[in-house]
Amino acid sequence: MKALFVDCLNTRKKESWREAIPIAPRRVCGILEKIGVDFEFMHFYEFKRKRKECRKFNLLLVSGMRIDLNNVRAVSKIWSKYSAGYKIIGGPIATDFNVCFRNGFDFAIIGEGEIALQQLFRINFDMHKLRDVPNLVFKKDSRIFFSERRFCKVKEIIEINNYNQVVRKYPLYFASKVYVEVVRGCSNFLRPKIGNCIKCGNCESEDLKKRLFCPVGIPPGCGYCSVPSFFGPARSLPASYIVEEVKELIKIGVRRIFLEAPDFLDYGREQLATPLTNPKEPPANLKAIKKLLSSLFKLKEVKDRKASINVENIKANLLTEDVADLLGSYLRGTSLNLGCETGSEKHCKKIGRPFGPKDVLKAIKLLRKNGIFCGVYFIYGLPFQSRETVFQTISMIKKCVEAGAEKIHIYKFLPLKGTAFENFRAGNPKEKLNKLLIEFVNEINFQLKKKLVGCKLPYIIAQKIKKNRYFAYPLKRGPNVIAKGKFRVGSIVLLKLLKALGPNLMLAKAKK
Repeated sequence: MKALFVDCLNTRKKESWREAIPIAPRRVCGILEKIGVDFEFMHFYEFKRKRKECRKFNLLLVSGMRIDLNNVRAVSKIWSKYSAGYKIIGGPIATDFNVCFRNGFDFAIIGEGEIALQQLFRINFDMHKLRDVPNLVFKKDSRIFFSERRFCKVKEIIEINNYNQVVRKYPLYFASKVYVEVVRGCSNFLRPKIGNCIKCGNCESEDLKKRLFCPVGIPPGCGYCSVPSFFGPARSLPASYIVEEVKELIKIGVRRIFLEAPDFLDYGREQLATPLTNPKEPPANLKAIKKLLSSLFKLKEVKDRKASINVENIKANLLTEDVADLLGSYLRGTSLNLGCETGSEKHCKKIGRPFGPKDVLKAIKLLRKNGIFCGVYFIYGLPFQSRETVFQTISMIKKCVEAGAEKIHIYKFLPLKGTAFENFRAGNPKEKLNKLLIEFVNEINFQLKKKLVGCKLPYIIAQKIKKNRYFAYPLKRGPNVIAKGKFRVGSIVLLKLLKALGPNLMLAKAKK
C-alpha cells in the first residue's frame, strides 16, 4: 500500500497558511513512518499542482478544519478522478462526519489518531474488524457506525516521533511559526449552564473523576470548544521529548518555535492531581514548567538568539505572581495570548469559561510587569450574546489595552460538533452588533500599531515582494511587516517600525 497525506489545515487563505505550520501533518507522517507505510506528504497547494500523481497511490489521508471544507472537498474530488483507493479524513473537520461522508470520505478519525491509524493498518482495513479501531467513524450498508472513544496515554504518544522533515515542504518554514505540542487535552471540565443542565454538581466536584461525567450529556469545556470531548483531560509530554523535537526542528532550519497547548500552564499539573479535570486547582506546577523552559533556553541557537522559543496560549486563572515571575525570567520580550471571549462575567459563566474578565485584566498586568506582551482573544456571535454583552466586551477591550495588551484577536463563533453549542447558529459578521464589534477591534488594532512606531524589534526576512520590499515575521513579538531596503531572505535583522499600514501590518526599515 502506498499512501498520500495531504495537509489542508488553515489553507482557506494562502497568506495566513504561510505563517504557521501545524503539528498534525508531522504527527500523522510520524505514525506512518513508525508502522512502515510507504507514504508521501503534500500540502494542499502542492497537491493542486501535482494532482495527476494520485495515480501512484492507493490510500489518501487528509487533515483539515471546518473552514477548510472547500479545499478538502477539492482534494476528495481530484483523488476520485485518478484513484479508487480509500480516503481517510482527520483533524477538527472530521468531527462533522456527515459532511465528510457526503464529500466521499470512507473513514473519519475523530480526536487522537495514533492508535486508530496503527490499528487500521494492522487489520488491513477489514470491514468486519473496524469496530475494534478506536476513534473511528465509518459507513457500512448506508449506516454510520461509531467505534469506542479512547484517549491516548502519554507513553503511547511518545512512542511515536513526529516526522519533522515535512516542514521543508512549506515554502517559508524558516520564518514561519512552527508549533510543538507540550500538552494534549484540556483541564476545563466545567460545562455551560444551558437548558437541560440539572445542576448535579459534577462539574465542580472535588472528585476529579466525577467531572468526566454529565448525566444529561452536556459536552465538557467551554461551549464552543471541542478539545475536552475529543482529546480528554490535560496530559503533558516529557520535557526530554519536547526538547529533542525542538533541537531537530532548529537543525532543519526552523527559527520560530511555539509551544502549543490549550493552556501552557497546565504543563505538569497532572503530576499533582489526576485526571486533570479541574482548571483551577491544583495551581501551576512551577517545577515542571521551569524544567521545560530552562532545558529549551539552554539550546545554543536559542542562547545565541538565532531561534526563539514562544508560548502560544495560557489561561488567566492559573497566572499568579510567582508564575508570571517564572515566565518572565525566560520569556521576557516575547508575546503570548490570553482567552477572554466576552467582556461579561455572567456570560463567561454561562458559556463554561473557568474565569472571567477580571482575571484576564489581572493576568495582563502581571505579564507586562514581567516583560511579557500579550494578545487577547474575543469571539463575536457567541450563544447568549446580547446588546449588553457586546458593549461590556467593548468596554473590556478598552481596559485590556489600558492594562497593556498589544493585540486584540476577534474570531467568528462556529458551532463545532462535539461541543455544547453545536446546534447554535454561527456568528454572522454582517449582523449589526457583530459588525460593530469587528469594526471596533480593527480600529483598536490600527491604533495599537501606531503606538509601535519607532520600536526596534528582531524580524526574520521571509520573502521578497518587489524591489527593495520584503515581507518579514517577528522573531519574538510585534506585527508582520513590510520591510524596505535590501535584505537576505532568511536573515534575522533588527527593524525599526515606521508606519501602520492596517490593523495587522506595518512598514519597517533596517535599524541604522
